[in-house]
Amino acid sequence: MEDQDREIHGIGRVVLRLAAIGFVASGLGACAMGSMGAMMSEGPVAVASLGAGDELTQTSQQRIELASLATDLETPVWHALDATAPPQRARRGINFGSVVGMLLTGSGDDASSETETLSDAERYLASIASIFDQPSDIPLAVAVDVFRKNGQARRFVITARNIVTTHERPLSAVNAAYQADEMDVSDYRAELAAIDADRRVLSGVVAAMRDQRRTFARVRTLIAADQPDADLSRLDTELASFTQYEAMVTRLSAELAGELGAGS
Repeated sequence: MEDQDREIHGIGRVVLRLAAIGFVASGLGACAMGSMGAMMSEGPVAVASLGAGDELTQTSQQRIELASLATDLETPVWHALDATAPPQRARRGINFGSVVGMLLTGSGDDASSETETLSDAERYLASIASIFDQPSDIPLAVAVDVFRKNGQARRFVITARNIVTTHERPLSAVNAAYQADEMDVSDYRAELAAIDADRRVLSGVVAAMRDQRRTFARVRTLIAADQPDADLSRLDTELASFTQYEAMVTRLSAELAGELGAGS
């Protein structure tokens, strides 16, 4: 019971500090009650109807919502940092240089992409570390940011799933129907364009989530190197959820392309 009280107190302290500088939205009050990650464990749920209007109007509203959610999800939590400034060492002296070799070794990623990700990880972690007097608060602060991304991802998946179901058939079936002369050119192009537009949104989100997950993972490595005894359990839980949401969006994109069965 004492450990739970201590954890709740720690979460509350981190959230209050982040809220004071505008890093978290008011909707994160659940974190202070020790419920961070609980929403993630529930998984995507059905959403209420957007209104009793025409089906086409409802679909248009859903696509507008999807585009807005995609923009939010594709925007990293560290986007406001000065991209031209070199990473600054935090007040607690995080040893970024000691783990550079570790981060760059054994990766199959493109070297320039890896360097950019490392720079993002350093800069982001330095900005977080400069806020807190206690290094032990840093892993939880990062976990709060991943939690926020999980919340955005969950809302995106719900809306994206509704959008995918509006298509009567996937891209592969549309191509097959056209090749079998079952539809004319104008209908083919119209259906193809509608699917392609939604696939572009999903593909962009998958790429953004993958890049952000890699950066968060490198941040975790930096923290672990600087604080060998740090409690990373909460951060690991949120990272696992983020990975699952990335997989969900990837499956929806594959389903729309006809590369995955709807029941898979």
